[in-house]
Amino acid sequence: MTTGINELENVIQQYEESLFFVASLLKKDREEAEKLVIDTFLYMENELTSFPKKDASFDYWFVSNAVAYMFREGSFSFRNHPNLKDELINSTFKALGPFSQQTVILHYIFSIPIASISSLLNSSIEDIQNRIISFQLELIGELRSSEGMGSDCIQIEQLVRYSQEMLPEETATSARDHLEFCPSCRTKLALTTDVLQKVQLYFQPVPLETSILTPLLHKQQPPTKKKSFLYQIIAAASIVAIFGITIWNMPKIEHWTELANNYMKYGEFYNVWPEGTYVTEVSNIAFEVTNVEVTPIMMRVDFQVESERDFMYPNEHPLSEQIGKPLFDIRSYAGHNTFTIKTEDKIIPIRNITIFNKNFDGTEGSFFLDLKEMDGDIPDVFDLFFFTTRIGNYFGPWELEVPINYKEGVKKVDTVALEKSVTVKDNILISLDEWVTGSVGSSLRYKMDVSEDVIETDVRVNYNLENELGEKVIPHPISFAYSSPRHFGRGSGNDNHELEWYGFNQGSNEQLFLPYLLTSNEEKQVKPLDDKERLYLSLYEVQYFEEIDVVIPIPLSEIENESIQYSFDGTHFEIVLVRKVEGELANIYDVNIFGKEDDNLSIRNYYWFFDNEFGFTVFPYPDYHRGSNDPDAYGQFQITVFEDNVETVYIKASGANTTIQLEEPIKIPLY
Repeated sequence: MTTGINELENVIQQYEESLFFVASLLKKDREEAEKLVIDTFLYMENELTSFPKKDASFDYWFVSNAVAYMFREGSFSFRNHPNLKDELINSTFKALGPFSQQTVILHYIFSIPIASISSLLNSSIEDIQNRIISFQLELIGELRSSEGMGSDCIQIEQLVRYSQEMLPEETATSARDHLEFCPSCRTKLALTTDVLQKVQLYFQPVPLETSILTPLLHKQQPPTKKKSFLYQIIAAASIVAIFGITIWNMPKIEHWTELANNYMKYGEFYNVWPEGTYVTEVSNIAFEVTNVEVTPIMMRVDFQVESERDFMYPNEHPLSEQIGKPLFDIRSYAGHNTFTIKTEDKIIPIRNITIFNKNFDGTEGSFFLDLKEMDGDIPDVFDLFFFTTRIGNYFGPWELEVPINYKEGVKKVDTVALEKSVTVKDNILISLDEWVTGSVGSSLRYKMDVSEDVIETDVRVNYNLENELGEKVIPHPISFAYSSPRHFGRGSGNDNHELEWYGFNQGSNEQLFLPYLLTSNEEKQVKPLDDKERLYLSLYEVQYFEEIDVVIPIPLSEIENESIQYSFDGTHFEIVLVRKVEGELANIYDVNIFGKEDDNLSIRNYYWFFDNEFGFTVFPYPDYHRGSNDPDAYGQFQITVFEDNVETVYIKASGANTTIQLEEPIKIPLY
């Protein structure tokens, strides 16, 4: 795009996922789908001059023309949904003609009103409604049968139209009155609505893990790197010197002059430079790397963003309330990482990254990079490559390459041999091996061994690294873009749950920490860590996973409200079963599982499942999560039974996560 990326960026943000979803149905693989979406945006940019601006909706015009273009360029050989498996919807949708397929796409994927679809496709409202209803009726299938319904009951097509407010007011009022006194029609309406919700879910675009627009954005003009006045003078002098009698000595003179200037200005010989040296500007937003500091375990990259544009903050951060939300999304985009280290023969992506703001609006801050991701020794010199497609709510891309002299510029670290160990719950041995600390961050190296009685379980001990005041050292990485919370199961709810998404895994391991503390007061402020401060490892919780075999029968016959008692290995369940809807076609039950542990310091999460689903359905499908409406519930779901001969269903659990809070935290001084 030569002129439209800034003007169309809001449209791109709004429709990128939806158009890719359409393309993924039209094309056989992701690469072809990406190309079709990019071609569609390029085509629509050229079509902007034909937009009828008076009395027209840009969104509706854009979508209808984009979809029409994709159908013209597509294969018309629709493949199955890329994420969902529903053979009935797949086959029914494929059987539609192109005009009906476009109608369904505009209605479901883009939520365009039927009247607007009628205008866009130059067809009557009645015709558009009939095409949508015809598609839906094919999916309802057996519900179209009149079995079990009276002569005055509402026909299935009217129920479908009623559920979508497509009936005339007088007919809708009559249907509403009938439904109030007819349980059969109410049941059929509920089942019809359930089918239509599944159709809506089927056509819900899937969030993209990586942007497909990077190739499009790369067609913009490449970013430039501003050069300082001193740099230009030195460069010019070097050219002149080529023809001078000091051709052999000049590089040495220039090298030592540069080092001397660096030390006089910045107090350092290497990896420093004048302001404005490494900066790239796109969309009137300038990104600059102002400084770097390198140690053998971590690197800190300082940055600043300058622009008069107002930013939105689409990303969250575990410390957003303390240091503000980040302007950057550090996920990988189409094979590009935010930071990559380039040597003569290797390209090494850096994935463990923490963004740390220095001001609340995120325009000044630091990236902390994990150099331990590099396989082998760190090279003497390398190039640090920065890439991002977005800053705040604006598209780039911004690209920058900064040369790093590691051998000469690396800062030393202090290493302390700890040689300390502690036993937890009589069967877990934790050994602290080494504490490495430097100006950019610290590293704790440790090992955990378990006894034979728990060797086959996944064991974890959660801990905090804290000072004498209970202020916690912040771990690295803390960005959710690459490191999800590492502890599993639900925590015990004590006050140590701000930053404990790290813990001891079995075997040897290492955890990095940032040079910052999170205070223990109500404000939860962030402050620098004093390298002379005495630190303690505070162990407070043990978690483990175990395979189990729990089978709980749930009788359904002749039940209005029933409580079922069941016990397993110290957990006492109370299962409350409530008949919610009774009808000739289906009965619906609410199932709530509550429980109590013998050990009040323990809590369990069970992996629930049903043996089969013949004759009944379950929503939401049970898993190890707690109840969505009641946090104290061990499980909450709804069973819909379609067959009269289903009298008992069996809920099972194949595994459980157990969290045990220690009565008192175990504190180990590091040094």
